[in-house]
Amino acid sequence: MAPLLLIGAAALGGAAMYYYDPDKGRRRRALVRDKAVKAASNMKHFVDDGTQDLKHRKSAVTGRIKSFINRRKGTDDVLAERVRSKMGRHVAHPGAIEIAAAGGVITLTGSILAHEHDGLVEAVGQVPGVIDVVDQIGVYETAEGISELQGGRASRDSHQKNWAPGTRLIGSAAGTTLTLYAVARSNRIAGFVAFMTGVALLARSVTNKPLLGLTGLEPGKPPEAKTGLAEDSGASASPAPAGDRFPEDAALRGSARPTSDDSLAPTAPSEDRRDTSRSGA
Repeated sequence: MAPLLLIGAAALGGAAMYYYDPDKGRRRRALVRDKAVKAASNMKHFVDDGTQDLKHRKSAVTGRIKSFINRRKGTDDVLAERVRSKMGRHVAHPGAIEIAAAGGVITLTGSILAHEHDGLVEAVGQVPGVIDVVDQIGVYETAEGISELQGGRASRDSHQKNWAPGTRLIGSAAGTTLTLYAVARSNRIAGFVAFMTGVALLARSVTNKPLLGLTGLEPGKPPEAKTGLAEDSGASASPAPAGDRFPEDAALRGSARPTSDDSLAPTAPSEDRRDTSRSGA
C-alpha cells in the first residue's frame, strides 16, 4: 500500500509543479480548461444527435408498421414514386432505369450493372402496393461503353463505413457497459474478452471509423509508389543545387560523377598509340 501512496503523491506533486509553474502555468491551465470545455461540448452534441436520430428512426418504424397494417393500393404515380425512392438505395445510377406502373405491375427498363440487378428486383418487389415486377433491364458486367452507367455514386447500402448518430450512441453505451462489466468480472478469460470487445466497440463508435482503418490495416489502400532515377539505377541522387530548375538534371549529373578513386587515376596509353609514336620516330 505504501508504494502506491508514494507513486500517487509523486504524480500529484509533478502535476502541481507542471500546472502551477510561475512562467507557463497559467497558459497550461487555460489549455486544459479549453480542452475540457470542447470535450463537454462534443459530448453534448454527440448525445443530442444520437437521441434525435433514434427519435426519427422510431417515427419511421412506426410509420412502416402502420403502413403495413393499413395497406393502401395507391395510384400508379404514387407507386412509381415509391419504387423510385426505394431504387435510389440499391443502385449507383438510378437515372439509367425507367419505371412504369400500371395496376400494381411495375415495368423496369434501362441499363444496370450485374452486381446490382438481383438486389434491385427483389427490393422493388417488396414495395407496398407492388403486385408484380416485369424485368426488362439490360444487364452489363462493366460500365465500359455504356454512357448512362458512367460516373454515378456508390449506393447507400453497399459497404457503409460511417455509422448513424443513433447507432454510434447505442454502440458507445454498449461498449462502456461491457468495459465496466469486464473490470468487475472475476473470471479473467471472460473479463478479458468483454474488455477487448467493449474497447473495440467504444473506439468504433466514438471515432466513427472502421477498426481496420484505426489500426492502419484497411484493405484496398494503394501502396506508396517509389519513383526516381536514383532508385531505378541503384545509386542515390545528389541534391539539386540552388541554380538548378529541375531536380532531374541534378540526378543525371550526380550519376555521371565518378564513383571511385580508381576512375581518377591517369589512363595508360594504348598499344596503338605506342606503335604510332615508334613508327614516326
